[in-house]
Order: sequence, then C-alpha cells, then structure tokens
Amino acid sequence: MEGLKSQRFSAVSLSGITEIKDSHCSSFPDANTLERMDGEQKMNFKNTGKITILGGFVILTLISSGCTKKKTCPMGQKWVDKQCVCKLDSNCPKNMVCLKGKCVEAKKTCPDVPCPDGRVCDAGTCRNCNKDAECGKGKFCDNGTCKPVGNQCSPDHDCPLGQKCVNGYCVTDNGKAPSCMGSACASPCDLVPVFFDYKAARVHSGAKSALKANMACLHKAVAKGVNRVHMMGLADPRGPTTFNDDLSSQRIKNVMDEMTLMDPALMKKITVSTEPLGETCAKGTDEDTWKKDRRVEMVWFKKSSQVCP
Repeated sequence: MEGLKSQRFSAVSLSGITEIKDSHCSSFPDANTLERMDGEQKMNFKNTGKITILGGFVILTLISSGCTKKKTCPMGQKWVDKQCVCKLDSNCPKNMVCLKGKCVEAKKTCPDVPCPDGRVCDAGTCRNCNKDAECGKGKFCDNGTCKPVGNQCSPDHDCPLGQKCVNGYCVTDNGKAPSCMGSACASPCDLVPVFFDYKAARVHSGAKSALKANMACLHKAVAKGVNRVHMMGLADPRGPTTFNDDLSSQRIKNVMDEMTLMDPALMKKITVSTEPLGETCAKGTDEDTWKKDRRVEMVWFKKSSQVCP
C-alpha cells in the first residue's frame, strides 16, 4: 500500500473489513457493492483501469476524468478555459468593471478602463456627468448618469397623448408652467402665436414666419439665462370636446417638431412644458374670430390661477 499512497484510490478488502475512499470523489462502488461482484465484473473494472487486485484487497484507482473537482465562480461569471469569466460590469464586485472577461479596479483607471454605471472619466477618476456633451455621441446626461438616446420618438414619430419626446423617449408631460409675481413676470422677448386651419394640426406654410420669429426670441432668452417656455394648444368651440382636446395636443406636438427640425441644438437647451386646453379658452363666435382660437400660444410664465393665455 505504501507505493500507492500518492494515488487517489479506494481499497476494500474482500472480507469487507477494510475501506479507504478518496475524499474528493464518490463515483465508484462502495465496499458492499464490490463484495457482491462476481469475478467477471471485477475483471471488467480491472480492464478499464479502475480496479487492481493486490493481495487480499481490491484496489479501485480513480482515473482523472471521473475525479475532477468542480470549480465555482462568483454569481454571474462562468468557468471558461480554467478561469472565471465575466461578461458585464454587474458580474463584478463594487467599484470594479469587466474588461476582456476579467474584473479589474475601476478607480483611477479610466479612460483605459470604461467607467461603470454610466459615469464619465475626469482626469483618471470616474464621476457623475453634468451635461450631455460629457457623455459622447448617442448619449445624454440624466440625473448624473449617461444613458443612450432612445428611439421611441422623434420629430417624425409622435408620443401618445399626455406625453412628450425627450432624448428619444416618451415621458409624461406635467403641463406645469413657471409661475411669477410682479416684476419677475417680465419677458426676455415677445413670443407670437402659431395659427392653424380648421380641424387641422399640420403647421401650414403661412405659419413658418411665426416659428422663425419665436426661434429668434428663444435664442435671445437663452443668452439671458432663460431656458424654459410653456406651450398651450387651443381649438375653436366647434366639434366634440374630446376631439378638440386631442387636436390641441397634436398642434403642440407639431409646433415642437417643427422647431426641433429648425434648430435641434437650441431646442435641447430649452425645457418645454405643454398644456392642451382644447376649447376651454375659445372666445370666437364666427369664422373671423374662430380662426384666432385655433392656435398654439407660447408664454414664459403664467400668473397664479391663470388658465388661458
């Protein structure tokens, strides 16, 4: 037995008295099973190299294919080519990122190692973003985290009613306008209404001059530090109330789309809140006055308790 101690084996006496098993493997017959084997069965084990008859003992030698110890990896990682491999940053411990299948320290290793969780690299240190330009092409900064621009909406694809398009995603429009009191209600420049044809939401060619004037005004406002505007959609009183509500909402969206196409960089600097009012503020009584009801009105502020522009 001395010469066999370096091997992993189980020695079982034919009388069932002695039993020695390898601590790493259990994929071989126990003593009772061997006791019941006839000569032919034992010879089969011997021929496969798994059993050796030595003296009064049956020596069961374990081959490597049946005695490999199973490796375990951290959650999310897989055992590949004799090592644990990650695929995502989330497979790694905190403050580490997955790089070429290995978890490495993220602190002070950027830009060679990407920053995790949508953060940006600043002089070798990962930090939260402050503006869209820091995130790179196709991404925007959202509450300190860089996120990919979505494809849910664009100037050519509208969002459902009650939502607006922000960085390619349809988000809920809260409809709240900035409030003001006294001298704080002073406007940086004058915005003009955009008018529509009867039952129409499309911005017709005659309204393009109004859009250009408003874009010039927005440029001046941004230069003065004012970067928020409120849009109200209105309709004349003819037709069902639900139709007019939907129509006023669609008019707002089309005006926003046209302005975004005219100057996308400027519109990214502007926070727009919207409020479809339908026929709520209609005052017309005939076609000459109804056409003034069909419009999108832009304002900088709304006074307390103010509903109509």
